Amino acid sequence: MRKLKAASETEDIDKLRNERDRLRQEIQQLQMEHDILKKADEMIKKDPGTSAGPLTNREKTKVADALRETYPLSALLSTLGLARSSYFYHRAALQAGDKHAVVRVTLAGLFHTNYRCYSYRRLHAMLRHEGVRLSEKVVRRLMSEETLVVSKARRRRYSSYC
Repeated sequence: MRKLKAASETEDIDKLRNERDRLRQEIQQLQMEHDILKKADEMIKKDPGTSAGPLTNREKTKVADALRETYPLSALLSTLGLARSSYFYHRAALQAGDKHAVVRVTLAGLFHTNYRCYSYRRLHAMLRHEGVRLSEKVVRRLMSEETLVVSKARRRRYSSYC
């Protein structure tokens, strides 16, 4: 009788230890998810109550970089739902910087020196004349990112009084 009772006590102790370990892992996982959401909200400034789902891969990479010292990378990537190759691709792209930084300054200068009247076609032609080769689509995208908008002349309403 004693042997059976002692065996059942050790089994109970083992079950409780396994349960304790499982709960600790679950707490650690939930803490990591909580930290990810806090960091995403802090860094990206999206709507309150941001979840990790609608974040872009670049935003997920920024969050993973911020929390990399606290948590292992593999756990962060699996929680964020980001592939390892995507993480390293976006990390290299973020470190490389903006390849059109010089063109942005030139484009804004041309736009403002011409009284904010030139559209993307004329600006594209002027850039080509200066030796900068870009497609018109890139010029349009850069203009929209820099909010370089041509003000359109408003049509006057007809008035028989004049």
